[in-house]
Amino acid sequence: MVINPSETLVLPCGNETARYRLKGIIYAGGGHFTARLIADNATWTYDGQVNDGRPCMEPSLSESVQLRDLDGRQAHLCVYACMTSSSSATPTPLLSPS
Repeated sequence: MVINPSETLVLPCGNETARYRLKGIIYAGGGHFTARLIADNATWTYDGQVNDGRPCMEPSLSESVQLRDLDGRQAHLCVYACMTSSSSATPTPLLSPS
């Protein structure tokens, strides 16, 4: 399965909508994982086997960073944070606990 990360998601939340912004991506392949961490003003890559395990800054997302893969590994998991909802109420969770 190919994951094509989106910088933002707009999802229904009850009778409202909620906007989510991409904050991180985990990439997997070859028995190893890497990650991309996305902050407001910077994008970082992480590979525990390079740069003494410290994240490295890369060009911002607006400069056409390829999100689908990183160093030959495919996106496996995307992490989003809620930005806003269309009402002042707190968005309800997408999944409810069992």
